[in-house]
Amino acid sequence: MSKRDPRDAVKRPEELSAEERGAREPVFDAFAEGVAPGGLRSKTDIKLLILYLLEQQERPVPVRIISDVITDQELANYFEAMDAISELKEDGNLDVVSLDGQDALSITRNGSDAVAYVEEDLPLSVRSRALDTVRRFLRLDRHARENAVEITPSGDGFNVCFSLNTGDTKLMELNMYVVSRDQAELLRNNYLEDPTHLYSSILTALMLD
Repeated sequence: MSKRDPRDAVKRPEELSAEERGAREPVFDAFAEGVAPGGLRSKTDIKLLILYLLEQQERPVPVRIISDVITDQELANYFEAMDAISELKEDGNLDVVSLDGQDALSITRNGSDAVAYVEEDLPLSVRSRALDTVRRFLRLDRHARENAVEITPSGDGFNVCFSLNTGDTKLMELNMYVVSRDQAELLRNNYLEDPTHLYSSILTALMLD
């Protein structure tokens, strides 16, 4: 039984021979530094994961978010992931486009064909964790662009200013003081998870008779 070459992950199904369609033996050819148990240690699997994540989205995904997802969940080595993106681009499986002033990744027809055939080679747990995280990070990215949060030093602590906007209308502006940068970042991150929830809660409390 022969091992599948890492480049097979980016072949279209009709380009694979009968032998290449056979059972796949694990190939551990990627650096494992920063990778949690159960993470990806195969260059092929890292490519497949990137293509899978892009295939599940309706819009291009910023490169930053793909790399953040992989490192946040410790799914693969950061440098291996960046190399995989470069190779996928060179092989015509993804394009780099501009989105909201950022470099973003868009899957091509070749990439879609490849991942449709072999996506189940990836562990379900890895696919699920990565997909949930990329959706969460995309939501946070959208909230961060639509709602400003400013953290500024103030005395011995930090002032956090939250703004909730809809179009050109500012619905809410809230200032809070905290004693450390970590607390300020925690407030910022929790606010960006669901800005409208905070707004609705404050409005409901203030409207009580």
